[in-house]
Amino acid sequence: VGLELEARGGAASESRLVELAHHFLEAAGLGEVERAVRYGRLAGNAARSGLAFEQAAGHYEGALGALELLDEPDRELRAGLKLALGDVLRRAGDDQFRAVVSDVVDEARSLGNGSLLAKATLGLVATGTRIPGPIDIWMVGLIEEALDGLEVEDLALRARLLGALAVELLADPSQLARRVQLSEEAIMAARRVGHRAVLARVLVSA
Repeated sequence: VGLELEARGGAASESRLVELAHHFLEAAGLGEVERAVRYGRLAGNAARSGLAFEQAAGHYEGALGALELLDEPDRELRAGLKLALGDVLRRAGDDQFRAVVSDVVDEARSLGNGSLLAKATLGLVATGTRIPGPIDIWMVGLIEEALDGLEVEDLALRARLLGALAVELLADPSQLARRVQLSEEAIMAARRVGHRAVLARVLVSA
């Protein structure tokens, strides 16, 4: 059924993607893992774009389940799916997102993937907000680790991490000078990227 639907086209519509994801997930054990993962991710992306976060989580979880049927799953693909799952769980108000994204942090360290570590770190911080209380030393250390692991030219992620670090230091008045410096660096990096969405995110946090 999945192959017939695929042959008829129309995979761009969300309803068709959901059908394809469903049928190929059912057929994953018969050798259709690649299509199950592909359409599960696409259906998840479509649901996330439509703000249907719980449905998106179900699609990402299905894709992850299919991927685990392989003897040697692609680790970066799995980490990317977990990162997407963590994002929609967070948006849906499900605290399980922390455990999911923390797994991605560990995977990024194991892979030595600085970009993935940065994205996972940003998935754990609350952009533009800070709950009153003492500084979260673990989070500050994670952000600094992610900054150290980034390539110099990866300005978009660097800008967002610098802004996030400035927010995390908000609770300590003695860190004011450092926060100002971090904010200025974040805004400068965001402007060099030349992307309005990146600059907007940084301005909110920095």
